[in-house]
Amino acid sequence: MTDAAFPSLYPLTLPHGASEDTLRRTFIYSRSYFYMFLLAIALCWSPLKPLAYLAPWLGVGVFLLLTRSQRALSRLLFVLLVWGLTLPLYALLTPNFVLHSAVLTLLTYGAFIFVFVVPTKSLAHPWLLERMLAVARWVLLFEASWGIGQGILAASRTGTFDGATGDAVAGTIRPFAVYPDFSNPMFAVNVTLLLFCLLPYLYYKGKGKVAFVLGSIALVLASVLHVLIFAVGAFLVSLVIYYPSFFFRKKGSIILVFLAIISIVALFLLSTNFSTLRSFVVHTVEGRTPRAQVLRRVFTEMPNEYPWMPIIGIGPGQFSSRAGLIGTGMYFGGPANPRSVPFLPEGMSTPFRSYVWDLWLNMSIRPTVNDSSSTYKPFFSWLSIYVEYGAIAVLVTLGFITQILWRLRRSVTRNSLRRLQAMSLSASVLFVFMLGAQENYWETSQALLVGLLLMKALYANLVYGQSRTKFLNL
Repeated sequence: MTDAAFPSLYPLTLPHGASEDTLRRTFIYSRSYFYMFLLAIALCWSPLKPLAYLAPWLGVGVFLLLTRSQRALSRLLFVLLVWGLTLPLYALLTPNFVLHSAVLTLLTYGAFIFVFVVPTKSLAHPWLLERMLAVARWVLLFEASWGIGQGILAASRTGTFDGATGDAVAGTIRPFAVYPDFSNPMFAVNVTLLLFCLLPYLYYKGKGKVAFVLGSIALVLASVLHVLIFAVGAFLVSLVIYYPSFFFRKKGSIILVFLAIISIVALFLLSTNFSTLRSFVVHTVEGRTPRAQVLRRVFTEMPNEYPWMPIIGIGPGQFSSRAGLIGTGMYFGGPANPRSVPFLPEGMSTPFRSYVWDLWLNMSIRPTVNDSSSTYKPFFSWLSIYVEYGAIAVLVTLGFITQILWRLRRSVTRNSLRRLQAMSLSASVLFVFMLGAQENYWETSQALLVGLLLMKALYANLVYGQSRTKFLNL
């Protein structure tokens, strides 16, 4: 499509009387971002998991090549500069600093680096959001159908949808074989974010009903309890903030009944899985889980040995982050049966060896029924951010999330569509934040990248787009 054809084919009224050049640039940015979205779907829903780690950086390259954006390039250089300048300090402070683990953080946190690098304002184009939502609807329909088929096939062999049967539900992330890996939770997170982003589209256009219902069923069959709990919690918090009277309306009542049915079905089908929550809470309070033990060590023992840790951390990839785990050479397959990564050095920092290694090793060598659950493991994103980057990074993260939620709340007008969009996006933000309490999800591009791309486009249209948005007939 030529630039000359753009103004007539894609009319757009931007705020503050934007010029034709701004309009053309917005379309170029939107088109490039849409291509990246398609690339992310292809790679993140693929069973080739290493490609998902590369997807954000491939996206950065594609975006810079197509847009020639100086602002995006400046942001990328800023990230690399800050990251590079802090490494010598951490290398001096942290005993046995592992450089290759620090380098791996650029890959593991790639999804958030991409979201930061790409300018947001120029994505405020209704064409972009509409096309992304249309693609997301078909992706959800296909992946949910595949996942439901996997769940039914697994249940036919085990005689139940409960227990470990849900591990078979992973869509095309793990299309055929069933073996213990992280595919099932990544499937559940992807589906949840698609459901959140498509909710306003379903409510106001009535399209995608089949995809939404099948997606909800697939999410239940996947039986990833923490995803279900975080999703419901994030949705209810956002509902109270943005739309407390939502369920008193006709369509809202229908959705409420639908959610109630889904919850009852989940409790019935997954009764054994839900019963494990009580034992986790009891064991954690008593300090008997690896997670409780690592938390005690971090807050009572580590500050004595590393007094700077609570403030600035011990360095990227030097503790329990996914980058740190991969850097040991024992993440894939676990310490009991590690599968090495070609050309990747192996090593662990002294803090990792002293405070995490024994807990992780014991879970791998002498596993119990509960050890297969990420709920018990001694690593998750909240912990990784605090120990590796300190309270400064924690405050920055909380401030950034608060700013997003505040700007979304301020973007709400009397337009009920925008209110529902803001509520849905806020639920997505809270959901991603809550995931950090479970596992190192923030370093899992395959679980988050597609959803983050949708969230960023929706945020751009809410905060920087037109005051009134109408869905197109797709």
